[in-house]
Amino acid sequence: MEKVNIEAVTPEERGKIAKQTVSLENVTISRITASPGARWSIDVKPYAGTNSCELWHTGIMVSGVLAVRMDDGKEQHLGKNDVFVVPPGHDAWCVGEEAAVFVEFSKR
Repeated sequence: MEKVNIEAVTPEERGKIAKQTVSLENVTISRITASPGARWSIDVKPYAGTNSCELWHTGIMVSGVLAVRMDDGKEQHLGKNDVFVVPPGHDAWCVGEEAAVFVEFSKR
């Protein structure tokens, strides 16, 4: 059994997006906070070096609203308690004045 408190992890910040990550056994868990005004294509794209996010995201929304637009133009809003899988090839941004917070899980 392993346990880590995510609050003890120093966030990695990219503009208005903060990511706290822990690894337990063979799973990586991250809490991402997109502050109001945050957008992947503005805050993270310069670091990623790709035109859109090329990562898979599997997680659950904790608070706020996150808009996701796929490269093919399809768009959805994710809100509190929505469980989601977002494939590579997307942009995402915080909607409204409340931070969009989600927790995602991936295998190492």
